[in-house]
Amino acid sequence: MSSYCYDFTGSSWTAASAENACDQISANLVAGGSPPGTFVSSGCPSGATAECTGIGSDPSDTGSEFVIYYYDAYPLTVAEDACISGGGTYTEL
Repeated sequence: MSSYCYDFTGSSWTAASAENACDQISANLVAGGSPPGTFVSSGCPSGATAECTGIGSDPSDTGSEFVIYYYDAYPLTVAEDACISGGGTYTEL
């Protein structure tokens, strides 16, 4: 299981646009020295320990929101700081 997962939940997402967004996020991760992400059409797995909501991929499109789910392997203090600094709402599950 990955340590975090982006769930494309807004009404504007299609399967193709969600996969494209995932590819873009993955490219940014790789450029920053992280391993690439993987698109999973069935969505994020259960068992998250925290989530970040209220972040939209396109501020001009309110239907393009996504949720970031964090799992045990991800440092939750880092997750909380990143979520809040990005304008999201952090919640431990």
